[in-house]
Amino acid sequence: MGLCKDALVETESGPFANYVPYTHHTGRVLERLAEHQPKTLAIMHGSTYYGDGAQALRDLAIVMREVLGPKAQEGETTSIGMIKVSEEDK
Repeated sequence: MGLCKDALVETESGPFANYVPYTHHTGRVLERLAEHQPKTLAIMHGSTYYGDGAQALRDLAIVMREVLGPKAQEGETTSIGMIKVSEEDK
């Protein structure tokens, strides 16, 4: 995931900053895809990945959260990029 993170960091520092969409739903969407236990991930403009696709998607969620995710103002961010809000804030 190091190369993926490096690519996202580089993109965010150039003219295509904010090009990759990221919302508070991104981690949840990637987790739902990971639950299907894919063995192949076909990327639109990249190489096809063969292997533990579930782990690759979970790793991607973490990288995207670290590089693109908002800092939780109230609550904490989970390992899959979702924000847990305290009961008081609901």
